[in-house]
Formats: sequence, structure tokens, C-alpha cells
Amino acid sequence: MELDIALFAGLRCANPDLPCCGETGFRLEVPSGTTIRALRDMLGIDPAIPLLVMVNNHHEPEESVLRADDRVAMFPPIGGG
Repeated sequence: MELDIALFAGLRCANPDLPCCGETGFRLEVPSGTTIRALRDMLGIDPAIPLLVMVNNHHEPEESVLRADDRVAMFPPIGGG
């Protein structure tokens, strides 16, 4: 199944085995049943970085199972003042 992925605030695909390595916005083929946590691991995003993950404009926990054509956006914590 394919997903639309958008990474923000310095996040990039860090898996050199994927064609999207270094990119922040891309479409990616993943196995059916992939969770957000598995997607994060697949993209090579450091598990120590807390993330806010939105799927189709709704906040979802990392154990959520993704569906074909979902739009996934990942954000690290952003502070300001």
C-alpha cells in the first residue's frame, strides 16, 4: 500500500536504502498492516525524538495501523517564546 508522508521541522527520511532518503515529502510503498511506529523505524527517525503524528489531519498514537493512501505528517516538539 502507498502512503503520503510529510516530515517537518528538520525531520528527513534517514534510511539510505529507501529512494526517499534525505527527503521531507514523498509517497512511499509500505507493507499492509504497517503501524506508525514501524513507519518511523522504516524511515530511520531516531526513536529518542518524541513526535507528534497526524494521520489524515487527526492525531494518532504510534501503535495505530495505517491504511492505503493515508496522509501521514510527523513533527518533532517545537518550542517558542
